[in-house]
Amino acid sequence: MPEPKVEIRQVLSARDRHAFIALPYRLYRDDPNFVPPLRMHMRDILNEKKNMLFGYGPHVLFLAWKSGRAVGRVIAGVDRGFNRVSNCNIAWISLFECEPDWEAAAALLAECERWARGQGMDTLRGPISPDNGDDYRGLLTVGYDGPPALLNAYNPPWYCELFDGLGFVKEEDLYGFLFTRESFSNEKLRQVLPYAMKKFNYRIDTVDKKQFHREVRDIHRILEETIPGLGGNWMALPSVEDVEKEARFLLPMVDTDFVCIARENGTNRPVGFVVAIPEYNQAFARLKGGRLLPTGFIRFLYYKRKINALRVFMQFVVPEYQNRAVNAAIFYHIFEKAMEKGIHAADGSTIGETNLPSRLSVENLGGKHYRTYRIYRKKLNPL
Repeated sequence: MPEPKVEIRQVLSARDRHAFIALPYRLYRDDPNFVPPLRMHMRDILNEKKNMLFGYGPHVLFLAWKSGRAVGRVIAGVDRGFNRVSNCNIAWISLFECEPDWEAAAALLAECERWARGQGMDTLRGPISPDNGDDYRGLLTVGYDGPPALLNAYNPPWYCELFDGLGFVKEEDLYGFLFTRESFSNEKLRQVLPYAMKKFNYRIDTVDKKQFHREVRDIHRILEETIPGLGGNWMALPSVEDVEKEARFLLPMVDTDFVCIARENGTNRPVGFVVAIPEYNQAFARLKGGRLLPTGFIRFLYYKRKINALRVFMQFVVPEYQNRAVNAAIFYHIFEKAMEKGIHAADGSTIGETNLPSRLSVENLGGKHYRTYRIYRKKLNPL
């Protein structure tokens, strides 16, 4: 009997969108390390009105079908702002998943290449975050020994073999760092940091939800001063509105003790920030199929109280203050609050391998490199 044909189709109907969201829950149902993401969050990512990346340029969702069953998926798109700032013609891909079927996976990525060339692009890059955040970036290449941290990529090793075999090359590796109880109780930092904060005239503030718009403006101001100086392919500077959208998404999960902004004394100039939230994957792992309803919400509330780790998302310090222990001061403040709440571990992800200042700061705080995620790129042949 001949092998069933692979068909690649654009997602256009609500039924197709449901199949796109549902695919990973079936693919990983027997994997003990897989943590099902909330389906409501996945729906928000695919919502044109809620996903800021979708507003940056054209994009398309593809499904691979075989014998009437969805076997693979991917998003492809163009970030016009990034291309304009970087003077390039790059298309991105995100949320790639596929059954262990090389033919279907290859056909899915080939369709992304055709689409990208049709948009006038000469390079395909990814997987990147599906909403221009710090989530689901890259393919996991090192660290298959446990469940992923919240919103981090998770995939089987053969995905990397697939990308390598199809002519994709490494653009950059992103590192995940693990902080343990020893990192949280660093006596040397406790003695040194107050001196550094006094010498360089700054303080650490936890965010104030009642001053939401001020906090968003200050975070955006830090990004304005920081992002243009970052090496490698990063991102176009998000607008204040983009930062506000991301903040509103994280707000329900935030414990304000773990989101801090460093400010100059006197002037109140913001000079750095770190965003950390409880490691909700410890609770999500207890849900069935990523559903909060009808009974999942009760289970979530129960296991939420047992969370004993943090997920550190973002850390930015303006160039002028990058050698003034700002990151260390914020991290230590967060660690002290965490220990008061029975939390003694954290995942810090993801930091680019070429971002040496950030890597050095977390390593000096006791962070151990324990996971690696790879961003790929491929030069496209012209039509």
